[in-house]
Amino acid sequence: MSQGSKDSFQDLLPVDVDSSEATAHVFAGPIPRTAPEPDVADSLISRAMAACSIKVLEEAYDDIHGTAQAVEETPSFVEKSLEELELQIRMRKDSEAYLLAKEMDSSYVENPEFRLMFLRTDRFNVKAAALRIVRHFQAKLDLFGKEALARDITQDDLDKETMGSLYQGLVRILRTPDRSGRAVALWIVDGTHAQLSLNAKLRRTFYSAMVAAASSPETQKRGLVGVIYFLKKPQPSFPAASGGLSVEAMWKHPKSMENLPIHVAAMHFCNDSGAWSPMQTLIKLTLNVFTRIRIRSHCGSFDEIRAGLQSYGIQPSSFPVELGGEETREKQRQWLEGQRRIERQTKPPRDRILVPFRFDVLFGKGSGVQNHFGNVKLRELIADCMKTYEKTDVGEKYLVVQAIVNTVKQSSGRFLKPDDDSWIVVDDAAAEKKVAAQFRTRRTLNKNGANNDL
Repeated sequence: MSQGSKDSFQDLLPVDVDSSEATAHVFAGPIPRTAPEPDVADSLISRAMAACSIKVLEEAYDDIHGTAQAVEETPSFVEKSLEELELQIRMRKDSEAYLLAKEMDSSYVENPEFRLMFLRTDRFNVKAAALRIVRHFQAKLDLFGKEALARDITQDDLDKETMGSLYQGLVRILRTPDRSGRAVALWIVDGTHAQLSLNAKLRRTFYSAMVAAASSPETQKRGLVGVIYFLKKPQPSFPAASGGLSVEAMWKHPKSMENLPIHVAAMHFCNDSGAWSPMQTLIKLTLNVFTRIRIRSHCGSFDEIRAGLQSYGIQPSSFPVELGGEETREKQRQWLEGQRRIERQTKPPRDRILVPFRFDVLFGKGSGVQNHFGNVKLRELIADCMKTYEKTDVGEKYLVVQAIVNTVKQSSGRFLKPDDDSWIVVDDAAAEKKVAAQFRTRRTLNKNGANNDL
């Protein structure tokens, strides 16, 4: 690994929110070609920490140990902060994406609860919150496109690669909060990242963070504790390649937290090998000083690391027995499916879906369509209702058909037809036509004595 000088990496460090160089384009600027040597990084980090006031360091200590007090939010204080936030946003010259979202749906962009997430993240520092919110919309535009700019991102907006990475279970909120009641997010870093594009990782982080932020006002007020667990030894060729974790990925991925309404109260780096040190060093340099001084590192066996985390109030029982194993993936799948149901019940419906839900019914031919879980469940419904359908008068059979369509929709399923590389939600008339055709096919199979699937 080639060595980097202090001066060369000093130029790449994050700028303060009060700096004129702080722009909406959080990923703009040069990327280091190599990770710095530990002594270079340590010197830069020590220099930055030495510049922090005693008050700032004490606040970091309270955050890490869960003893920090949330800002008191009186109605008058919140109202004044929201007014000042609007003024700060108007003063910015780099808010094109924000203004575009506002033009598309001002009620979404100006929603006080939405804006409060950003104010709480930056402890009601209105200038920092204004920068964060314009960065948020710029990142959202870059990652998801204009169509999704003025709405919450749901799983129906995520592409196949991002959904695959989400359902791997490598990013999750642990079921048990820490000792002070704060949510704990676990990131598992292993070799599977090699198959993921940087944008898929950024979209996964964006979605996961927004779900966590919106789930609880307490998380917004008190922050979230992050645990990054480096699971396997990196390959010797780092930084050129290490489990798919390139220097660019390690440089850009942590920066994504600067455009999200998540207050990282503490961050714990965990690994069983010192070989991860170059990556951890690069991440530390990428993060702003506020987050950097809230990092604690743990190295050792799985049991040793869990004991170390427990000393900071993180319950060992909340960790999956096998990090990244089948148990982790199955629990994550169940949670995500429940979350997707909630999204479909509470968010505006999408006309186009990139990855079908398990309970969706797909139009089309081929084993992939016929073996889709939602199609299988539809066939079971048809079989269960066949006798009722046959006994019903011709003029009222449509009621049985409508009941089945409604059953699918009540389970948060949709009827989808393929359109290039995505799926379009069909109207009720098309869905009912498909169900009626399934009844007719089942009748024919029954007459022929066939028991095979439709």
